[in-house]
Amino acid sequence: MDMKKIFGILAVISAMLPLGSCQHKELCYDHPHTAELNVVIDWSKSGTPVQTTMEMILFPPEGGRALHYQFPDNCGGRVKVPAGNYNALCFNTGSGANRYSGLDTRFNEFLITTRSSSESEFIPKSDVEEAILEPDVLYGAAIRDYFTVTGNEERTITFYPVQRTPHYTVIFTNVRNLKYTKGCSATLSSLACGYLLGSDIPNDSRHVQAFPVHRTEDTTMQGELTVFGHCRPGVTGHYVSVYFLLLDGQVVRYDYDVSEKLNDPALTGVMSATIVIDLDIELPKPIVNGSGFQPTVDGWEDEDIDIIM
Repeated sequence: MDMKKIFGILAVISAMLPLGSCQHKELCYDHPHTAELNVVIDWSKSGTPVQTTMEMILFPPEGGRALHYQFPDNCGGRVKVPAGNYNALCFNTGSGANRYSGLDTRFNEFLITTRSSSESEFIPKSDVEEAILEPDVLYGAAIRDYFTVTGNEERTITFYPVQRTPHYTVIFTNVRNLKYTKGCSATLSSLACGYLLGSDIPNDSRHVQAFPVHRTEDTTMQGELTVFGHCRPGVTGHYVSVYFLLLDGQVVRYDYDVSEKLNDPALTGVMSATIVIDLDIELPKPIVNGSGFQPTVDGWEDEDIDIIM
């Protein structure tokens, strides 16, 4: 092979080398890819600050996996975050009943929920609605407008958490012969099983929630429960069912439609409400050994009824 052919081949190879080699980009030194975010949790809109750990979720506008941070107290703090645009949610951790949806969920679909449950041992399982545990009281806040975090300056965001879970006190009046009962429990139906904090509404579901009831006077009882809220306004089918365990082991049940009470516009946005239900019932007196003898019970005797969760 003569020298001209050799030099020709070398020239072709030299021309092809840049096409197959790595294209090195210049290193980016003009801005960092992480930034410090100062998070302030302001309890001024809630009254008394809640002593709890707090969770923060950052959602990038393009979707994808959200970022989760936890603060050891109720004040917030500084965290390192990737530079970018976000909207955000902040809420209290709770005591174990509440759960939240995965970090692949979009901002408006992020659901804080509670766990499934069975009712008390003398309340039959509902064939229509799944039973849920009473949720932990939820305090939460959202930043719905996107904010930008860059490494050039520290960014501060402020959350103003408020209570999102209504608390109901249910008073039952005109219940005669309470002295012939061993225990009492109740359920409230067509309740939401969770709260969409980004959308600031309960989710659209129908679940039943049990709550304990105790005697306060000779013919009056009271129970309390915390809920995520009920379905959409105007939805009917909200029933309080009261179950009495009598001295002879018999269980009797009474239903009361509270749809009108729960849909009362006066309750919109109210986090603490009292519902009074006039049962106007006379509980049956027990018959012992079929003899027709009806014993008298002096006073109220409390008996612990195991609640199976």
